[in-house]
Order: sequence, then C-alpha cells, then structure tokens
Amino acid sequence: MGNFEKFPNLARRIEAAHSDGLAKPTVISMPSPNASDRPNGPHDIECIVLHHTARGSIQSAPFVGRTFQNPQVKASIHYIVGPAGEIVQSVPDQRRALHAGPSVYRGRQNVNDFSIGIEVMSSFDHSFSEKQYQALAELISHLMKAHHIPAERVVAYREVSIAKDRTPEAASFDWGRLKAALGQQQPKLVAAKPAEGLKKGDLGPMVVELQEDLSTLGYIKVDEISGYFGDSTEKAIKLFEGDVGLEVDGIYSAAVKSVLVEVVSSLETLESANEVQPQKAKTKSLATAQLTSGNRDAHDVTHTQPLVPRTYKVRAGDSLAAIAKKFLGSSSRWQEIFLLNRNQLSNPDRVYPGMILRLA
Repeated sequence: MGNFEKFPNLARRIEAAHSDGLAKPTVISMPSPNASDRPNGPHDIECIVLHHTARGSIQSAPFVGRTFQNPQVKASIHYIVGPAGEIVQSVPDQRRALHAGPSVYRGRQNVNDFSIGIEVMSSFDHSFSEKQYQALAELISHLMKAHHIPAERVVAYREVSIAKDRTPEAASFDWGRLKAALGQQQPKLVAAKPAEGLKKGDLGPMVVELQEDLSTLGYIKVDEISGYFGDSTEKAIKLFEGDVGLEVDGIYSAAVKSVLVEVVSSLETLESANEVQPQKAKTKSLATAQLTSGNRDAHDVTHTQPLVPRTYKVRAGDSLAAIAKKFLGSSSRWQEIFLLNRNQLSNPDRVYPGMILRLA
C-alpha cells in the first residue's frame, strides 16, 4: 500500500465547490418549468450561446421571463439581458434549458444538453444599449470563469443551429465590441515559472497536469481542470500538504510535487492490481473451501478481498457494472456506486472518461 499507509488522511477527500471566477452580476430570478437535468451531469457546460434576436420591441427582460414561465410555451433560456441592462435568470446554470433546438457544436449534437443560453433583447429600433453591452460582458465573464469556458466558445445561435426555420438574428449586434469587453474583464494571468514552483495566478500545461493529479486523488473536481491556478487549486494543495505532513503554504513546490507524483503512481499501480484481484480472491476462496472438506464453519473460510480506493477516475469503455466488478467484486453492486454519486450521475448507463466517482 506504500504511501497510503504513511499518509492515512489521503483517504479523506474534500471536493472544493468554490468558483474562483468573477462575481456574478445581480439577476432577477424568474424560474421556468421548461427545464430538465443535463444528461451528462450538471457540470457538462461546454459553451455559451447568444440569441440576439430582432424583436422590434421595448419590452423588458421580465416580460420575456414571464413568457418562459408558461409550461405551454415549451421553451426557456438561462438568462435574458434587457435593453436597460437588467438580467433575468430563468434556468439555473446546472440545468438544461430549451433554447437551441436542433443543433450541433464541435461534433456534439443537442447543444441544449451542454450549453448556457443568453437572450439579448433589442430595443424598438433594433439597437443595443451601452448598459446592455456592459451587463452582458459582466455576465459572460462570470460564466466563463465559473464554468471554465474559453472566449472562443462564446458563440452565436446561428453557429450551432441546424434548423431550417431558425429565427433571424439582429444584424446590428456588435460582436467585436463584446469580444473586446470580455478581453478587458479577464483577470491578468502570469505565466508559470517552474523553478519557483506553481502558485496562485499561474497558468499553462503544468497547471493542467497538477490539476489532473489532484482530480485523480479527489481534491478537486474534473470540471475544475482549467489550466489556471486559482482559489480552488490553492485550497486543494493546502489540504494535500496537511494530509502528508508538509508545510502548508498552498505552493506546488518540488517537495510537494515529489510526494504527489509518488502517491498518484501508487494509486495507479493499485488500480492495475485490482483489475485481476477479484478473480484471485475467488480462486483462493474455492481452494480454501476444498481444503476444509466441509469440516469448518462458513465463517472460517478466508477470502482475499480487493483493496478499494475511495475514488476512481473513469476510463474509456468503463460502466458502473464493470467498475463494481473490478473494485467491489460483483457487477451487481453497481447500484452502490450510483447512489454514492447521485450528485453527478443522473443516468446509471452514462459514465464518461475523466469522471471522478466515489467508491466508498
């Protein structure tokens, strides 16, 4: 077991749920019944889709919000930005809204499943106000950081829709102005310096590698792997340092890296060993039973049980049944894993590579 015997606190994972992004602007909550759970879990948010429709109206965002509260409409959107800069939220970010219709983005169909939709209302003369651009930029900047969405994945409805009768968009919407505003509001990032170790504010491939290791051990969630060393990554490093008895400063130093890499390697070795462990346990159990020739009580028959890690990163081709058989000794115990992970699994038949599942 190696490192896990030396550092027993590694078995106690804390999943940080704090976003290190920009503050969310004030919104008017008008919940819509026209929403559902995201098929691949609440954190499957890949892009932001803007609908800047030429309504030819001076109606407010709450007026449109009330429309989406009608269950007969069978349509909804996450946010509505009105001409005065007011923002209505109709659907929580983690839920699926009905805004994109037949659609595809980067090879994935049904964009509603993995997007956040924003309706930008035009005024009577089809123009968009200064307050509207400002509110929209603040909202999108928050969403980009909260859900780790790069600027290039903020797209127009026309870029994802495959419907023949899609609603035309307002030609007066200034995409260049919005993109410039988004760039101005992003935090200033500092390139990582390997010699000094990684710390808050760094970004790049080395941060991604660090976050992947932290995710493997359960210190952060998969959707927090962004390449940016923010609050949640610093908190995870401090937790890890405390667990292994190092000085707690939140910096990914050479000393921290040495222990982290060793622990991750030990876990991967353990997972590989567990792939054959259930069969070995069964063989030894049968052999022991034969040696006893029925002269011993059932409780005297020894079984070699596979070691069960607290978390597991899903690999390509995995299923809950296969994972249960691999680590719990029986595919019929998949329901135990499903119940432990109800916060991110809505369908037991759908698990995806990279997911971190609790096993105990």
